[in-house]
Amino acid sequence: MISIAVCDDSKHIVELLAAKICNILKKKNVQYLVDEYTSGIELLNHIGKYECVFLDIDMPEIGGYEVAERIRSLKRDCCIIMATAQVSNFKPAFALNVFRFITKPFADNEIKEALERFLTKKAMNRTIEAYYKRIKYDIPLSEILYIRAINSEVELITSDKVYRKEISIKDVFEELDRTLFYRCHRSYIINLDKAKMGNKCAWVNGIEIPVSRRNYKDLESEIIRYSMNYK
Repeated sequence: MISIAVCDDSKHIVELLAAKICNILKKKNVQYLVDEYTSGIELLNHIGKYECVFLDIDMPEIGGYEVAERIRSLKRDCCIIMATAQVSNFKPAFALNVFRFITKPFADNEIKEALERFLTKKAMNRTIEAYYKRIKYDIPLSEILYIRAINSEVELITSDKVYRKEISIKDVFEELDRTLFYRCHRSYIINLDKAKMGNKCAWVNGIEIPVSRRNYKDLESEIIRYSMNYK
């Protein structure tokens, strides 16, 4: 589940933006918690629960950039998405590592793009447990090139190691983020960030990955989609 806060001094705008966020996440089958705030100070009192904040820049009690600065001191890894009618000064945003801007009046495609990039960043920062020489490791998903089924286990291949996990390929796929990974064959899962299409196959780090005939066109579309939206 992802936890998101929406903060704007206008209750109407908060409700509108929260509804749009919920609608997008629902369509993506993402479990979510979206809370609404009309005060930056109230948000700061509860910031520990949130992974992502949609924050208005122009608020009377305490401005959005000041709230963002305090968020950075309290929860450095929180993803901050700023909302404004006009972006006139980028310098504070760069200093605060603001993730994205969305503009008022809100466009669904801007909100969707910001959420998709946040979900991808979250997916790449996640880890999965597996074993190398019988020692357990937490492997960042971003480091996995591809996964293949070997009997009742799977192998998770990175650039320098092959990890093992006692799980079916179907069940391990359920643990992965579909934005980043694609099951291209009954025995293979591929990292879209690492993949290139070949002649009826895919290539990852110079290694040929089989692709089932029915999945070839779909995988090609997924690689293009990922490249256009997230690279």
